[in-house]
Amino acid sequence: MPAITKGERFAITARMPTFAEQHLRQRAKDLDVPLGDFLGYSVLLAEGFDIPPESLRATPQLVRLYPSDQWREVTARQPADVAARIRRELTEVFPPEEEQLPLTG
Repeated sequence: MPAITKGERFAITARMPTFAEQHLRQRAKDLDVPLGDFLGYSVLLAEGFDIPPESLRATPQLVRLYPSDQWREVTARQPADVAARIRRELTEVFPPEEEQLPLTG
């Protein structure tokens, strides 16, 4: 099975203050996302961009970078396959019995 890509991206090396290292690593671990994704997509959101559907398809846990009260709305805006992956990942928001129910309403 081919790997799911996150879409077109560019590479950058960034240096962060060492006092924040453990905190940032723990936040990424708590969200179950790679550290680089946590840092990069956090910046995108802070700058007013959305996380692209390709990235959410590959790593649906990234939806957790949005405020929790936006998870359902963000999921509803995604293509059907991406929304289904997010629903399977965010069982705290989308219990399995809700899998087939509408996202809004």
